[in-house]
Amino acid sequence: MPVNEDSEYIGDDIPSGWRDYFTLDVVEQLTASSSQSNATFIFQGNIRGINPQSTVAQNMPVNVWPRKTIYYVFGVIDDKTEQFTQAAMRDLEAKTCLRFVPRRTQEDDYLYIAGGMSCESDIGMTGGKQVIILHAGCQDGLGATQHELLHAAGIIHEQARPDRDQFVWINHKNIRSDALDQFAEQAVPVLGTLNLTYDYQSVMHYAWNAFAINPDYPTIIPKEKGVRFGNRNVLSKLDIQRINKLYRCDRRKKPLKLTVDFSETWTAWWKLCDGVDDAPQGWDEDPLVCLKMCERLERNRNGDMLALFNLPGTNRCMMKEFLCDGIQDSEADVSEDKAVCQKFCKGGGYIAIPPSFQCINFQNLCDGKKDTRDGSDEIRANCDAQCSKLAEVPKFEDDFFQLEPLGRCMMKIWLCDNFSTNAFDTMEDPEICQLYCKKGGFFNTEETKQCIHWSKLCDGRMDTTDGWDEVPDNCLSACTSVPGLVTHLINLPSDLPRCMLKTYLCDGLKENDADISEDPEVCIKQCIGNGYFPTPDINQCIRVTSLCDGVVDTRNGWDELPKNCLQYCKTVYLDKEIFVELDEIRAKK
Repeated sequence: MPVNEDSEYIGDDIPSGWRDYFTLDVVEQLTASSSQSNATFIFQGNIRGINPQSTVAQNMPVNVWPRKTIYYVFGVIDDKTEQFTQAAMRDLEAKTCLRFVPRRTQEDDYLYIAGGMSCESDIGMTGGKQVIILHAGCQDGLGATQHELLHAAGIIHEQARPDRDQFVWINHKNIRSDALDQFAEQAVPVLGTLNLTYDYQSVMHYAWNAFAINPDYPTIIPKEKGVRFGNRNVLSKLDIQRINKLYRCDRRKKPLKLTVDFSETWTAWWKLCDGVDDAPQGWDEDPLVCLKMCERLERNRNGDMLALFNLPGTNRCMMKEFLCDGIQDSEADVSEDKAVCQKFCKGGGYIAIPPSFQCINFQNLCDGKKDTRDGSDEIRANCDAQCSKLAEVPKFEDDFFQLEPLGRCMMKIWLCDNFSTNAFDTMEDPEICQLYCKKGGFFNTEETKQCIHWSKLCDGRMDTTDGWDEVPDNCLSACTSVPGLVTHLINLPSDLPRCMLKTYLCDGLKENDADISEDPEVCIKQCIGNGYFPTPDINQCIRVTSLCDGVVDTRNGWDELPKNCLQYCKTVYLDKEIFVELDEIRAKK
């Protein structure tokens, strides 16, 4: 091969007629005198953490993000860059099956996007807090920002493909020593080519003089004459195909009918009926298996699903927050159907907010950040209405409150629990805790002012930060002094005086072998005062106000028989307090 006349910056392995391979505009740049600074090329997109001696050249597997979903938060970054990045994300979502979802608090793996002096990203999901650095230079086009986002998604540089030597010459002699690692060739087992042709137009392809010692000379030379590369404007068609193939966006297989031993089998929820065989024999794609496994993965205290549900049609296991979020994975995806959203966005504090009916958790109501596409979760009237609806759910009537001035929907048990969400969180202020910890059986502990419910007193589990609720003396004193429930609670005799409602006595429900609330003698002895009495047949403890009120309160319906109501309303434990209460009830009616 003839020696190059530009031997100072062109390697001996580069053909002497290398200029002929460039487009006319590049040739004009090459023949003209350039005063470009090397700093210009910092925006090409660095892969962070690559060792020139190994890494990409070794078998380094690419970790894709589960369920094609990338969670993210913005760190210290200017508004323009943040807006530009969000635009780049929306464009990727529109053209691929990737989803970019703002992180709440429960996601362990997420992108932390911050400003800096360069554009840098790791390849694939690395786990935990994963930093992406975006300089203002990344705003040359959507493709510049997408270049870094796609690194995080698991896409490598195009010129690092294992077959790249068939398509380009790498001019190592003109590459800055600190950037040689950025031109390392990837080994076949890492990602391969995904059976797609080489793409000069990819946003993942470096420009002709990226990281050059002398930017008047190339670092990459195409082996196909007249091609243009170094695109930083828009995703190419092959970029879109590459992402969709890596994340198997269009893959759908016929489900298998299998019997699975659930005691020995487990998988991640996002792999259930996602169209990809991840488990042995493909059992994770059997709709019946998906239905059962998704139901078992996460439950709350009442057995209702917390964050997961099975999507109709495919039984795909999904998070409720994907309902009506504006992203449809495929034509068969019915998660954007408003009727489906309203039906499945229930339980675990999830609510569907009209008019879009996007499903969010109550914690996102008026929290200062828009979590819905239309921003309806930050409209005060919506927050008031939705938080009130949660308070209407049985067993949760008084669990919720709205923290002023934003009207954020919160749970009382978070008051003074020694956990702050941000610097503006007032829930740890003792005065605030005492202000909102009222009604519904809630009260403040003596020292920390933590808000707890009477049912937590000596229940065998420490619910306060200092263990106050499991000290017997505290249970004894607090149980009979809870505001609004002084005459309705009792301390069940035991080594740990369990606090209970009198109506739990002989109600047929026994929590454990040590529970003596079903002992007839205990029921008769404890069921006294303020209109309470044990029924003559099963000794169940009820109140005279429950007699013939239209609601069956006893196991055998004794309290709704007219003859019993007539007899016991006049003769059982009549006292001044109960008559005053009955008069008040009649006055309201």
